[in-house]
Amino acid sequence: MAHWKISVIRSGMVNAVRLEKTMFVEMITSSTSDPLRTNVSTSHPQIGTLFLNKYGVDLYKKGLISPTNLRSERIS
Repeated sequence: MAHWKISVIRSGMVNAVRLEKTMFVEMITSSTSDPLRTNVSTSHPQIGTLFLNKYGVDLYKKGLISPTNLRSERIS
């Protein structure tokens, strides 16, 4: 199991969604693989749900969950 911090890389408007550099979510995965780069069919919707629940923005629906917009950092 791995604990990840997924954060926004830069502030700005992208696809009509306001992103702030201070936005982040934390998630636990069953594997040690980076959730932004591997197993995207299950991890990206989970990341989208976490941002939607915390900030009220649907990054998954807008297609913003990618290494271009987000950074993943393994915490433990």
